[in-house]
Amino acid sequence: MRSRDIDAEFPSIARQVLGTRLNELRELGAVQRRVFDGPPMTSEYSLTDLGREISVAANVLENAARKSGELEANAA
Repeated sequence: MRSRDIDAEFPSIARQVLGTRLNELRELGAVQRRVFDGPPMTSEYSLTDLGREISVAANVLENAARKSGELEANAA
């Protein structure tokens, strides 16, 4: 995804915070960044193999939390 698409996907997260989290995920090896010279200069992010594995695990945990009702209770 391009940077602006990620920003649009998570409107409640400040752009600076999102950038910080993406950098942390890059450092962990879960995300890779590809920079395109411009104009305008843009970045594209994609999951690595590790990132895909983490994503699968996160989805399992999210589904379990939804089934137990914890996500709905915490969102209120």
